[in-house]
Amino acid sequence: MKIAGNGLKNVNLHLRYEPDSYVLTLDTDIFFGDAKAQGVGVGTGGGRDANGMHYWMIDGTGKVIDLGETPLLKRNSFMKGTYSALVTSSNSPYQSILYFYEIKNKKLTSTKAVGFESGPNGNIASLLVLLPDDKYRVVSKRRLTQIEYASCQSGKSACW
Repeated sequence: MKIAGNGLKNVNLHLRYEPDSYVLTLDTDIFFGDAKAQGVGVGTGGGRDANGMHYWMIDGTGKVIDLGETPLLKRNSFMKGTYSALVTSSNSPYQSILYFYEIKNKKLTSTKAVGFESGPNGNIASLLVLLPDDKYRVVSKRRLTQIEYASCQSGKSACW
């Protein structure tokens, strides 16, 4: 795939995609770092929800940095420098997990997460520390109202 724009030279980007679930998706609304660091995301169809994206950052000089693959991200207004992705969950007590990503060593890296469970005990959000091999440790739990739960889960407000 070739990308060019705003006086930048053409750049060839290579990506992997899942042919059975691939739908062309292009995210050019995301910015990394400051307003000069245009983000480009291309759908790969990967991941549990088939919403995998491969992201690149184009800095103010036109240099392209491959940030790697994550689920479809949203920039967080309440946590500077972070991006989030909501993923359905299985084999855990959570219906979904909101992962938070930061750019570390020029790669998007998940740094923490919030697990969501709704049931007879109410709407519970659990702050999770991510461990190797897709494991996690619960740091704390918080009971939320239905409005807080929906807002937190959609990434519109902070859960803590």
